[in-house]
Amino acid sequence: MTGITGSDIRSRAASLMAAATLLVSFAGCADGSDDAWDGTITTLPSGARLVQNPATGVWRSGEAWRVEEELRIGSSVGDGPDVFSVVFALDSDDAGNIYAFDTMSRELRVFGHDGTHLRSYGRQGGGPGEFEAVIGLRVREAGETWIVDMQNARYTVLRADSVAVHPRPAGMYRPPWIGGFTADGVFHDVAAIRDGEVLIRVAPDGTVQDSVWLPFPDLPQPRRGSITFDLPFGPQHLRAFDPTGAVWTATSHEYRLHRVTLAGDTILTVTHPQTPRPLAPEARDSVTRYARMLENEVRLTVSSDMIPREAPVLQWLAVDDRGYLWVGLAGAEDEPTQADIYDGDGRYLGRLVLPFTSMQALPPRFRNGRLYTMTEDALGSPVIMRARIDGRRD
Repeated sequence: MTGITGSDIRSRAASLMAAATLLVSFAGCADGSDDAWDGTITTLPSGARLVQNPATGVWRSGEAWRVEEELRIGSSVGDGPDVFSVVFALDSDDAGNIYAFDTMSRELRVFGHDGTHLRSYGRQGGGPGEFEAVIGLRVREAGETWIVDMQNARYTVLRADSVAVHPRPAGMYRPPWIGGFTADGVFHDVAAIRDGEVLIRVAPDGTVQDSVWLPFPDLPQPRRGSITFDLPFGPQHLRAFDPTGAVWTATSHEYRLHRVTLAGDTILTVTHPQTPRPLAPEARDSVTRYARMLENEVRLTVSSDMIPREAPVLQWLAVDDRGYLWVGLAGAEDEPTQADIYDGDGRYLGRLVLPFTSMQALPPRFRNGRLYTMTEDALGSPVIMRARIDGRRD
């Protein structure tokens, strides 16, 4: 398989119908609370479920999880491996080793559980052991590392005793890159195509098994051909890969989450009450200035419906190592980073305050009860942060 276009992909996304056939509510939740969950689940004619959550989660006093910072790796001075430029690819393994790909040096850097630098691999180029535009990486058992290189159009697979290179059948992506492994060892890579996104399934030997078109919203954005130009504070398409076999999607300006199977079918929609927050005057001014620049210098048409009037609600989505959905909230700059937590059925558990500044370009990663993310130090330099998640229940 050498390439993928929109016409190659058979759309299997189910549309949610408005009529409800069954309303049910549940007591308790997977997190262990005995309080009744005061929401509703509507089964639609399509078979999909609509989960409407109340404003308050099921966590009682003292039941909320805690996210406690354990480790930071990063420096703003020197030229050591802990000095990062930009990191768009981050993961960890079962031993607690941390894998970060530095964009400017085109180098994979591996750190131990205590933050000690263990090794680095790679350099710029298109030959063996070389990289150009790495957009994501995932670590499987025994440190087997899959690195997605968009510009070189290939997957580089690092194992303890070998390095393999496999062609990537699509050359584009929409940030942040999402993907990962399912239990059967199949690697999933979400790539961009002209009319949306496609999920590519790759066998352990690098053979492309198949590909499925994923639902993609038609957002009001300035365009030129297949290229879109994001306006400041404008709507963004958010996604998160679920290793149990799904992709969660949402739009940044609407608190409405969708769970899509790896066959491309929407099977669950989750809502939560929200109060629209108008853009601050300085934010509106920045949007206006950027829109005028696009019109005058790039010669694009920016219609009035493309100008955001409300602030974003959501910033990122992530699925943790126990299947809980984390929804990063888009607050004001002076507000602490917060995330809403949902169980696998879409029921709202509660809200957490997180000890780091969110980065939409790289949502958190999870493994063995730890959260890994990129944040910044007081000088604005990139820093890897690891935090322990306390209080979760199976």
